[in-house]
Amino acid sequence: MTGPDTAAWSRRRVDAAGPFDHRAALATLAAHAVDGLHHLDLETGTFSRWVQVEGAQHLVTTRLETGGASLATPSAAPAVLDALADLTAHWFDLAADLGPVDAHLGADPLFAAQVRERPGLRITRFRQPFEAVVCT
Repeated sequence: MTGPDTAAWSRRRVDAAGPFDHRAALATLAAHAVDGLHHLDLETGTFSRWVQVEGAQHLVTTRLETGGASLATPSAAPAVLDALADLTAHWFDLAADLGPVDAHLGADPLFAAQVRERPGLRITRFRQPFEAVVCT
């Protein structure tokens, strides 16, 4: 299955507040992807799926990159783009300030090496609690 042709779609950039280990986020998505519910392309770093925002279902393709995420959707409605950008920031924890987290975990001998070796590691959330149960 190939992803959708997004050439004429509206786009929005969501920058991460600091480093973002997008490869770790892609690995998490790969571990939980369900054919037919998601389309994940690890080569391009894109993830496509339907999400409900503004009372309707919208197809969104998200490209995860070092500095954050870029999303594309057929909708040109500003409210939909804003909602999808907010959802993406929450989904991949892009607004989190990792400084205090890294400082706390980096002070623990159990986690110090992992914090040094994996900068930008963030939480990858599920869209819905039910989805977390079914896909885990």
